[in-house]
Amino acid sequence: MRSAIALEQAPVDPQLPEGFAVVLDRKVRRIDERVLIGGWPIRMLRLGPSAQAMFRGDELVVEGPRSSVVARRLLDAGMANPRPRGTSCRTQDVTIVVPVRNRAEMLQRLLQSLAGGPRVVVVDDGSDNGPEIEAIASEHGASYLHHPVSRGPGAARNTGVGSIETPLVAFVDSDCVVEPCWLEPLLAHFDDPAVALVAPRVVALRYPATRHDWLTAYEKARSSLDLGPDEGLVAPKGMLSWVPTAAVVVRCSALGDGFAEELRVGEDVDLVWRLQKAGWRIRYDPTSHVLHDHRTRCRTWALRKARYGSSAAVLAQRHGRQVAPVVLAPWAAASWLLLLSQRRRASAGAALIAVGASFVLAHRLPPFPARGRAAAALAGRGFSSSGLQVASALVRAWWPLAALSCLVSRRARRAVLVAGLVDGLVDWARHRPPLDPLSYMIIRRADDIAYGAGLWKGALENRSLQALLPDVSFRPHAGSRR
Repeated sequence: MRSAIALEQAPVDPQLPEGFAVVLDRKVRRIDERVLIGGWPIRMLRLGPSAQAMFRGDELVVEGPRSSVVARRLLDAGMANPRPRGTSCRTQDVTIVVPVRNRAEMLQRLLQSLAGGPRVVVVDDGSDNGPEIEAIASEHGASYLHHPVSRGPGAARNTGVGSIETPLVAFVDSDCVVEPCWLEPLLAHFDDPAVALVAPRVVALRYPATRHDWLTAYEKARSSLDLGPDEGLVAPKGMLSWVPTAAVVVRCSALGDGFAEELRVGEDVDLVWRLQKAGWRIRYDPTSHVLHDHRTRCRTWALRKARYGSSAAVLAQRHGRQVAPVVLAPWAAASWLLLLSQRRRASAGAALIAVGASFVLAHRLPPFPARGRAAAALAGRGFSSSGLQVASALVRAWWPLAALSCLVSRRARRAVLVAGLVDGLVDWARHRPPLDPLSYMIIRRADDIAYGAGLWKGALENRSLQALLPDVSFRPHAGSRR
């Protein structure tokens, strides 16, 4: 089942405007000022003398076609982030579309936070309390559209887009609250003619001080909707592979026929990936915050996590290996398979493979003084990131198989225990939640069990295990561009 929904194609070779600046991502390593290592997949870019001269420290400002090409290459490699000097887009260029079903109190709260901003269109997706929803929309001066029966969030958003004339549309879910000036940082990205969608950071609503339970603290730090403090390019299999449409701003000319209305979950991931296939760029900007009313009741929370997991099977049918739980180079997959066997000779073989990969990379890279060091850095980052992916998959996507293996194998029990500890501690260190490591890991494992159960349920219902299979393929982990 492949998506047949049409999207407009992105402009070919879109040039960045004069004065548009890019700044190297903080995770990019510079070697001898001539070599950049970073991005995702991890790669190397070699800067020629003219490209080196364009930089002022870590910043490059577009001053003509050649610098525009260099800046575009860095942005598309995920090695730099945009810093527009000014924006031609204003809030009057945006209409806000709010899909809602039955959430009268939440809608009231959202519309209060949107007061004084752009025009708002409320799309009632078959609410049982339709007159109340209409009255709230009217009270806040919002336009009101109505579906007689529920057709899903994608259909509601499409209905809203069909009623507007502005070049940009902002989708905001009814269980959100926007902060003041949340739109301005997002609008600046549309100075890049290749950008179709920009997402803010979705953080937890500020709950009363009396709410200090574990689940509330966990969701505040590790919500599925909160993609963290690091900005970046959104692309399949990247560090940021999707963004939630709980709050996004989209270029209307890129939407075409819009969301896949037959999808009741995963429609946001599907849209992002189809936009990317059409050549558009998607950005995540955490300087803009939108607050979300996270689910913090155990049953509702677990069902929501399982529902997210269930969408993977349908997404795999539409987008193939983009849904793979792990993406590994063959040498990394072989190394970690040997290490998981927990035998001494196998461990030595894994080390030899990793060293060999470093030498092969060094041979494939163009000559420059720090070539060996660059190859070792690439191989090391690839090896460690692959290990973290495998650890996460063992306790999340593959946990039913891992649990069965633990019943019959001591080595399997040891591997799963180590994977759970490493994944949990690394995740805790990254997010620094207001929980001790043990409490955090307990809830994290519950999150994994719920998501994995939904993933397997969706796979069995759709009679396809594609969403569970790893992607082991040769990918461009290194390259050279002048």
